[in-house]
Amino acid sequence: IARQIVKDLHNYPKDNVYILQSLKPNIVLIIMESVSAENLISLGGNENIMPGLDSISKQGILFTDFYANGFRTEQGLIALLSGFPAQPANFTVIRDFNRFEKLPNLARILLNNGYNNNYYYSGNLNYANTKSYLYIGGFNKIIGEEQQWKKKTQWGAYDEELFDFHIKNACNDAQPFFSIIMTSTNHEPFEANVTKIFTNKGEENSYKNTSYYTDKCIINYLKQAQNQSWYNNTLFIITSDHAHSYPKKRSHNEPKRHHIPLILYGNVIKPEYKGLIINKTGAQVDFPATLLNQLNINADIFKWSKNLFDKNSPQFAFYTFDNGFGYITPNKFIIYDHNIKKVVTDINRNPLGQTDTNTITQGKAYLQTLINDFLNLKR
Repeated sequence: IARQIVKDLHNYPKDNVYILQSLKPNIVLIIMESVSAENLISLGGNENIMPGLDSISKQGILFTDFYANGFRTEQGLIALLSGFPAQPANFTVIRDFNRFEKLPNLARILLNNGYNNNYYYSGNLNYANTKSYLYIGGFNKIIGEEQQWKKKTQWGAYDEELFDFHIKNACNDAQPFFSIIMTSTNHEPFEANVTKIFTNKGEENSYKNTSYYTDKCIINYLKQAQNQSWYNNTLFIITSDHAHSYPKKRSHNEPKRHHIPLILYGNVIKPEYKGLIINKTGAQVDFPATLLNQLNINADIFKWSKNLFDKNSPQFAFYTFDNGFGYITPNKFIIYDHNIKKVVTDINRNPLGQTDTNTITQGKAYLQTLINDFLNLKR
């Protein structure tokens, strides 16, 4: 029964909206470390923490109700590339080669469709089997800490150096390319020596300052990219690996602790869609289907993924925390605690809208099917 419920959630008549001027654009996916949606005023924040992203969101496409499936980088990477949800325990698929090799991978499908895949990072790629996962997934070039980075935190080079590296090297990447740029300066404990825009002491303001720095680096990168020959045929996608309790000290299990930005930007977007705001509820696992459908590539292998540009795709997001899950629809969200085996939060998001009566059933079915699939990957 649980599997059928999940299957029904992903079964809808296809009616895609094509927002790109090219079926084979270059794709640059910028995955920001620990950036919460509330860093942006356009996504519910009340401080000017990331003014650059707020600005370009008005020139691109902004998703306002998009969620991380987990709370760790490795969970975000698996969700974005393999469309597989995070598990509600201190274990992830990427840490088990025998499991992750059986997952589909967005990069492998793009490779089979003529793309050249590149991963730009400056930290330890051996952590959590990341390098093995990327190689198996179909990345041609993988950049990590072995580069001679000039300025580093314990997690990797400062973001400005990483973005500069991509600008200098992307011209040598065969087109069309799919590049991931994974930032690290905004990683705990937010120790990077950056400009102190927020001058009060404490970790919260350190987080705001490194977020502000990452924002500035992204905007400078996009300005530099405009001078590159590959720019006009490139779709830039900006999102997070996961959110953080900051900037508003959110509890580990509440939806806003998992709310992250998703922005599409670039000249390859049709003019009539620039400035579009999409309020559809979705999560990182929806990324493969959403992107592949824009490229007119079949995405059926990603059974947990739905196309957020499809007018008929259902609206929901599922996320996990240690020993529990959250389930979100446009009208409602619930939080289920596995330790006490009960729903601890059940709130109507839209008092004027209809009440979703089957949210709890769907959430439990999603979790049960996810765990069964996780266990079956080992067989």
